Amino acid sequence: MPKKKELNQNVKLWVEALRSGKYNQCRGSLRTKNRRKYSYCALGVAMKVAETHGVVIEEHHWDRASLPYSVMDWLGLRRDNFHVKLNSHSVIFLNDTSELDFKEIAKQIELHPTVFETPKLNQGER
Repeated sequence: MPKKKELNQNVKLWVEALRSGKYNQCRGSLRTKNRRKYSYCALGVAMKVAETHGVVIEEHHWDRASLPYSVMDWLGLRRDNFHVKLNSHSVIFLNDTSELDFKEIAKQIELHPTVFETPKLNQGER
């Protein structure tokens, strides 16, 4: 029987962050700021986690509606999967349209490990 594919280490860090309760959730943008405190969509959490592990995130990347290539590479995503399409829905759809909470989105990510390949950028690389 073939071994079941597991999430790569960087995606595990993202899933852990989604479940941590550390991040407030927003919809419709990667990051919003209210009273000096940021809220993030699920992809914004991926960006923040990547940044804390050495991936350089330029300020203008936060104004986009999708992940920058540096974060895609860190997660092990193909370059054409910038919305992180899992199966029939993307992480953006799950966060913004279905309005799933971060724990439910984390569960969906775990159900689709084949979306993620070996990261092109490992922790601490830029």
